[in-house]
Amino acid sequence: MNELDSLVDTARAAFAAASAPADLENAKAQFLGKAGRITELMKGMAALSVEEKKSRGAAINVAKQAIEAALTERRQQLADEELAVQLRAEALDVTRRNTASSCAAVTPRRHGQQ
Repeated sequence: MNELDSLVDTARAAFAAASAPADLENAKAQFLGKAGRITELMKGMAALSVEEKKSRGAAINVAKQAIEAALTERRQQLADEELAVQLRAEALDVTRRNTASSCAAVTPRRHGQQ
């Protein structure tokens, strides 16, 4: 396992550990932000020869795409979890009888009798 594979695995673990969208964005910054690990690797390519830049750049781009895919997947998971919680909170039991309604409610027909 090379350095980039290890980086991708570390990113996936950090994204999986994020329990809220804010935590996920913090984890994203560690890998894809201005001072992130991928950005640092790209900056380090300046000292390489042209041939080394091509191969190293391609490998870094593959790792970056894998990290971005893991990030997108985790974002979707968190959004799905949030939606499920919201739907459970807003659930309405239509089979339950409404005890607030009264048979003695004033209807238009009864209103005329009063």
